Amino acid sequence: MNQVLIFASVHVFTLATSPCGFLLLKLMRSYLELDMFALLTVHTEDTLAEMKLEFRTFDTLLQVRQFSYLFYG
Repeated sequence: MNQVLIFASVHVFTLATSPCGFLLLKLMRSYLELDMFALLTVHTEDTLAEMKLEFRTFDTLLQVRQFSYLFYG
């Protein structure tokens, strides 16, 4: 369901119309990528490297100043 929500919302929450909504969509997508990696039963060096890169992306998105505005005003 979350995947459908992200792809359905991408035309509503654009960077121009809603920067915070767009950032939230990027964060949700990154989370789903991490979730996909975590659900793998076998991890290779390649998948672990990709998961590490995605985790850095997720962490970077969490650190964005605009994202904190969503929760702390």
